[in-house]
Amino acid sequence: HAVESVLREYARRGVFSGYSPAPGKAGVTTFRFVWLHLSPFTLVLNENTATLTFKDVLPHVAERDDLAREVRAFVKGRSDAGLPAHRRVDAKRAEVACAVRRGNMSISLTVKRNQYAYGARALVNLLHEVFVFVRIRDAEYLQQRYGMTEE
Repeated sequence: HAVESVLREYARRGVFSGYSPAPGKAGVTTFRFVWLHLSPFTLVLNENTATLTFKDVLPHVAERDDLAREVRAFVKGRSDAGLPAHRRVDAKRAEVACAVRRGNMSISLTVKRNQYAYGARALVNLLHEVFVFVRIRDAEYLQQRYGMTEE
């Protein structure tokens, strides 16, 4: 699958470590890997809904708190046509969203017209930008939740 190929390439280049795909129920594959300062991440590909989801990437976030609201606005803004192409999620190819469940925020991307390889790259880049945004906005949160330093 195109998503697995993209993620495997990130692992081969050393961006991720401990990469492992795990096929699940029909049309669903879970990918696990370590990224961003040795933190484990889970990305779920649901081919039934054409959705890629980074599960629980921002733990301990209340549905209506300022951080959740600001991250949602940031993620939504990544589809703005005024952004450079390499930083933008092309709305003609994919749609992004955030959801908070049980106090953990997940970030998802729904691909359009079978754009899975594009979607996998766009979602990885988006999540990196989210962490940069959160580091600027609330470095203490990342220190507490991920052990990241301010550097």
